[in-house]
Amino acid sequence: MGTILNIEEHHLNDPEIVRALHTHPDSHWFWSGSWSPDFYSRLAYEGLISITHRLDDGTILLAPEMQRVYALLDWENLHISRQVRKLLRRVGEGEFKLTVTADLDRVIDGVTSYHSPCWLTAGYADILRDLSLDREGRQCHVMAAELSESSGRLIAGELGYRIGAVYTSLTGFIDRSIGISGCGTLQMVLLARRLQEEGYAFWNLGHANMEYKNRLGAVNLPREEFLERWKAERDRPLRPALINGTAMGAGELSTVQEEDPGSHL
Repeated sequence: MGTILNIEEHHLNDPEIVRALHTHPDSHWFWSGSWSPDFYSRLAYEGLISITHRLDDGTILLAPEMQRVYALLDWENLHISRQVRKLLRRVGEGEFKLTVTADLDRVIDGVTSYHSPCWLTAGYADILRDLSLDREGRQCHVMAAELSESSGRLIAGELGYRIGAVYTSLTGFIDRSIGISGCGTLQMVLLARRLQEEGYAFWNLGHANMEYKNRLGAVNLPREEFLERWKAERDRPLRPALINGTAMGAGELSTVQEEDPGSHL
């Protein structure tokens, strides 16, 4: 794992420290006792993805990571399996819909129930809620993606954030009691299409070499290559339509269903 170094908000005011964050060959995990949403936002802007770490004495720290390798999805590489294509037809029939919203609570509850133990602590959830509010000048904008049945029952979801023209995933869940295989991937496919339609440059999926990300079409980029693409897009503005509680349903599937059925299989 290498040396775990302390990082606090004032460190990010020093260009040399920021350069070291991006290039340090040994350390990629950091720790902080700060729970400031603005600090979290600045970490995210520099490409660090933060989780939490609980010490033996119960103290919970923020644990930002400057990953050595990132999983990245370009829209032309999106792989839609036969199983998901069948589910997409059911989306078109109105059985499922994807909603992107700044109201995080249903997905937070789903994540903390699904993962045990869960790094998404109450303090971390408070940061996300604060960053979901529309505040001028803020670089990090948190959102939730919900896949629900026509009845409104939530069956899969994820939390993530926008920095400029890039969306970054944090964590997600699926309600397996529904008994329908592939709903988690369906949620990701629908979200990928929505991000593409809204003008996002790519999807930062975080940790690399995970089977479900590879199946989706992600490629694994070393830190240097990832940061080159990240820095080119992190200041590009987007129209705010995605974070308005809007839903993708039967009327918005043309770009999903017009694909050649033989492609990406």
